[in-house]
Amino acid sequence: MTFPTPPPTVHSFSNPHWRGQIHATYAGHLDLILQIIDRADSTSILITGSGRKVWVAESPWGSLCIKEIASTGLRGLFRRVFQGDPGAREWSNQVSLASAGAPVPAPILWAASRTTAGRRGVIVSFFLEGAVPVSDYVDGRVPLREGEKRELLEAAGRALGQLHQAGCIHQDPHGGNMLVLRSLSPVQIFFTDLKDIQLKKSLTWRERILNISEFLGGLAPRLSLTVKQRGLKAYLDVVRDWQPAFRNESEARRSMARAIEYYAARDFRARWRSRLAKCQEHGKRFHRLRTGAYQGWIRATWDSPSFRALLADPNGLFQSEKAIVVKDTPTTSVACYQNPELPGPIFMKRYNRKSAWERFKNLFRRSRAVRVWRSAFALETLGIPTPEAVCVLEKRYGPLLLESFVFTRWVPGGIGLDDFYNEQYGHSLLSACQRQDKKILENAVARIFRDLHSNRISHGDLKGRNILLDPSKSAPFAPCFVDLDAMCLHPIRFRRSRINDLSRLLFSLFPTAGVKDQIRFFKVYAFREPCLWKQRKKWWQAIRKRTSRKLREKGYSFPPLTHSR
Repeated sequence: MTFPTPPPTVHSFSNPHWRGQIHATYAGHLDLILQIIDRADSTSILITGSGRKVWVAESPWGSLCIKEIASTGLRGLFRRVFQGDPGAREWSNQVSLASAGAPVPAPILWAASRTTAGRRGVIVSFFLEGAVPVSDYVDGRVPLREGEKRELLEAAGRALGQLHQAGCIHQDPHGGNMLVLRSLSPVQIFFTDLKDIQLKKSLTWRERILNISEFLGGLAPRLSLTVKQRGLKAYLDVVRDWQPAFRNESEARRSMARAIEYYAARDFRARWRSRLAKCQEHGKRFHRLRTGAYQGWIRATWDSPSFRALLADPNGLFQSEKAIVVKDTPTTSVACYQNPELPGPIFMKRYNRKSAWERFKNLFRRSRAVRVWRSAFALETLGIPTPEAVCVLEKRYGPLLLESFVFTRWVPGGIGLDDFYNEQYGHSLLSACQRQDKKILENAVARIFRDLHSNRISHGDLKGRNILLDPSKSAPFAPCFVDLDAMCLHPIRFRRSRINDLSRLLFSLFPTAGVKDQIRFFKVYAFREPCLWKQRKKWWQAIRKRTSRKLREKGYSFPPLTHSR
């Protein structure tokens, strides 16, 4: 077992059950701390999972956070051989950072023992009472006003500056590893999960920018530009070796901000795409499903014995008295199913293509139902509105796909954007209220298109009826994407797919969407891409050219585009 070299403030210890290190301040209370570790209370557990458990215990000095790391099995053996003991590594990093004045929880003890189940390591530090992860604030789970968000990002900038001044690069950067204590003045942020960090004498500016971008990767899309600029300013105020190689500090900050935005967007795309497989893993959010001849995945909040019994015969649901068949074609069958035993009405879609060619192609690709399931999870992860995916089912004979189903939450009273838009705003005599609602709706649709395409996702079939509205709500009527069969993730540029999506929408809304509406839509759509707005004429020529092909088939044509502003 590898032990870190103890700094002067840390003493090593050994007894028949434990070996480890303890902070010099608490060396006289070693036996008491080890007794506290052995009295773990199940009611005080904060986190439990594969290979780790975190709980809170009371002591004469206050609440303690106890993190237990179990290293078992062949995987644990390989990690110990090539990476060293994870508990010892995290303890050594935490002590070094605390000594350098970095914002980390105060370390108290690290101990390790060997049990029949494998190696066990425990790290004890002071518990941060009332601390909340940064991600909870930014994601909206804990509401904050805009001014409080600025204060939060300023605290994050100061904390990152202190971390980098200590020569540390955090290699698991996300909002869950940054704990906020708003009870302190000013607000302070502490870093956790320190086993995967790099400690250097000093960091280059490229390393600093990349690490800041990694932390912002999951948060940047939900923060305004002003808030992020405040965070960068607070970071630079802390960094003492700030010597910009620019004409002035203002130019340097603008350059750094552009670089951080670029790298944060790149890291965010890589991060959420790497998590797509979570919807096909058994865990807290999704459960593996096997019912008779069918197998698939179901959302944990919908999983129940009664629903599983219904899913044992998905074809029977389409023939049930509680089902309303909306569409039945040789390719797909669609129905709405309502049952008081379920959390809500569900939308059911069955794929009927059973030709030999289709079955052959499905040997080398995911079924349409699974593609919709993954696409819905991707949009949910990104915060792009789409009905909640409930369940996906497949029936296979070996690798041969026989049947597939996908179930999502039904939107009662939902209507397609094209039908609603052309019916409500297709006449010339619009009231002031209707004109305002129309503008709000167009801007909302432009924003969800922008969010979709900024993550390099194309819908593939973005006609107006595949954007669903809820007329019972106020403007913008909660637009959301449906029919995700053709949705595609693009690893590189996808200009042609963007043009195709936009032209399909324009065709659906013609002629109600006039030239002014189109320009206003594109201005909102291109808000985060200044280069796109500068090249708007080329883009709209390509979009209108593609749309014109379909219009000519219907006997229509575009009016000339005379507006350039």
